[in-house]
Amino acid sequence: MTARSAIPRLAGAAEFAKLAGVSHSSVVVNWRGRFPDFPESLQDLAMGPVYVEAECQAFLDRHPELTAGPRTIPDETREAVRTAIQNGQVNVSKLARDHGVSRSSVYALAGDLLFGDQDSATDDGGTDPGVDSARVAATT
Repeated sequence: MTARSAIPRLAGAAEFAKLAGVSHSSVVVNWRGRFPDFPESLQDLAMGPVYVEAECQAFLDRHPELTAGPRTIPDETREAVRTAIQNGQVNVSKLARDHGVSRSSVYALAGDLLFGDQDSATDDGGTDPGVDSARVAATT
């Protein structure tokens, strides 16, 4: 075994976010301050903290409410978020509470619907045709 093979898989905030199925690494930074069992960083670099990937996954396994990405959100919730965006009245906390999903899931879905996330906005990977992102941008 080489010294390099002894190094565990590592993750920065972006990789951690991807493991969780959320669109923005800033969500991970938020979790770091909110959860006492958040993984300790292996090293803090200029680009940000570096974690052991297995510890990130273990944290997410303990907090499944954080990992409900847009593909796992029920259709009725997707429609409620889409309607709220179209009406320019997005209350993330209320949507999350009313539909039993995490706020990070609502944020991720709203971002995907607005900005056309390649992996999860619609089944074919395109931008949701029912969302006018220019109109929403003008009302926020």
